[in-house]
Amino acid sequence: MVAVSLFRQENSVHFLVRVHDAQHEDVATHSERPSLVDVVERAPDGFVVTDPDGRVLTANRAFMDLAQAATEEQLRGQSLDRWLGRTGVDLSVLLTNLRQLGSVRLFATSMRGELGSSTEVEISAVSVADGNPPCLGFTVRDVGRRLIHDKRSIRDVPRSVGQMTELVGRVPLRDIVRDTTDLIEQLCIEAALELTRDNRASAAEMLGLSRQSLYVKLRRFGLGDLASHPDD
Repeated sequence: MVAVSLFRQENSVHFLVRVHDAQHEDVATHSERPSLVDVVERAPDGFVVTDPDGRVLTANRAFMDLAQAATEEQLRGQSLDRWLGRTGVDLSVLLTNLRQLGSVRLFATSMRGELGSSTEVEISAVSVADGNPPCLGFTVRDVGRRLIHDKRSIRDVPRSVGQMTELVGRVPLRDIVRDTTDLIEQLCIEAALELTRDNRASAAEMLGLSRQSLYVKLRRFGLGDLASHPDD
């Protein structure tokens, strides 16, 4: 193996030539390099390779566990849509983004097992269009334990745009809009009360509400101690 580089010294141009024993180095390199296939097979996150249409070519043990499949043969040739949460929707969204962008990160959905289990997951995926053959790779991470710590049910009020979009397809749009409106209203009232040091009259004026309307909303959201205010 020969490597050549160009360098200058004063007014002269020189070549630096390095020669290595390629056969000896190749053996050493391969003996020290771990097998990527072995690493993926033992990974704690699910990994599945599909054809460009989303039909399974191969999968690791963690993905088989999520799908509750006993053997890889049960998965091979099946559409990934069979196990994804929103049938006919999630895979279509993933495939569209992979064709347009080449990769997808942290796509929130769920995995349905063959025996009836349901697991909240995040999917990251990549398109290998120039592969032989062309294929798609999906990493599937179980995030159920993390969501238990957050303890936010599907019907809970979304706290960010990202969380709100996760509800699409699971909760009717009118419910998402209603809950988001309630959240904004509650946060604004809390902010006004904090700024006015719990002066209800000043808070109502700041919010452009009548005092009676403010009191109705305070009761609705369970904010403050209305009994301590004689003018309520």
